[in-house]
Amino acid sequence: MDNYGNVITNITQKVFKEVGKSRPFSIHARNMKFNRIYSSYSEAIDFSQPKENREEDGKKLALFNTAGHLELAVYKSNPDTVGSASSLFGLNYRDIISIQFES
Repeated sequence: MDNYGNVITNITQKVFKEVGKSRPFSIHARNMKFNRIYSSYSEAIDFSQPKENREEDGKKLALFNTAGHLELAVYKSNPDTVGSASSLFGLNYRDIISIQFES
């Protein structure tokens, strides 16, 4: 977990690409499922929509962080008020995150 409560895995982008071979995938973390990896936090939000129509606060997302590791996060979360990815997803240090690639 980082200072913001984001879940940082030991799965690197390099290993993900080597094993995945561009196949469709699903990431499983407890009862959460992710089918897409964003390239940045801002890519997860459709800024062409008016602010009141955007799916923004609380949106769950997966991305590779600047260190190249898979990160699970909640857009605009706050660990001190509404919670963070780790608390909202019910994840703790050393919990299992798995990726299932389609054949």
